[in-house]
Amino acid sequence: MGIFKGSPKFVRTIADMGVGEEGYTVPWAIAFDNDMAPYINTGMIYDRVKKEPLEVKIKRTGSGKSDYEIDVTYVTNYKWTLSNTLFKGIFGVLQDDVVALYQPNEQQYHLRSVSGPLTIDAFLNSFPPLQPTEVNLEAELAEAIKREDFEYAATLRDQIKATQKS
Repeated sequence: MGIFKGSPKFVRTIADMGVGEEGYTVPWAIAFDNDMAPYINTGMIYDRVKKEPLEVKIKRTGSGKSDYEIDVTYVTNYKWTLSNTLFKGIFGVLQDDVVALYQPNEQQYHLRSVSGPLTIDAFLNSFPPLQPTEVNLEAELAEAIKREDFEYAATLRDQIKATQKS
């Protein structure tokens, strides 16, 4: 018979949070689709104490699957990409853990910028990611070029090419 000694510490996930509880998670727990709609991977780690790499402040605002308030104000060394392949390259992502923080056609998530920092308030149910259309991507590409955001424009160009191939 085996013997076990000590008191193990277990990792808590975002899904384990109680209503009103707040703390921090990793930046890669958040993803954005091509329409800039935010998603959260509730299977990611969460802790009440801010420490590297836990930089994204998160609060559970209700008992619904997507009832979270997320604040990315203090994320300094991470940049998100827009993609309909959510959480690409993140090991161990389960489909049931991915929650949309918006309701399609209603756009009820709130992207707030208060003198710079971006805050995401989310209070809605999950929904599968929307696939981009070539027309939407081309319009977005034109806007990116107009803003002289050439890095993002190159990403959009590649997405348009991928859409044309499929």
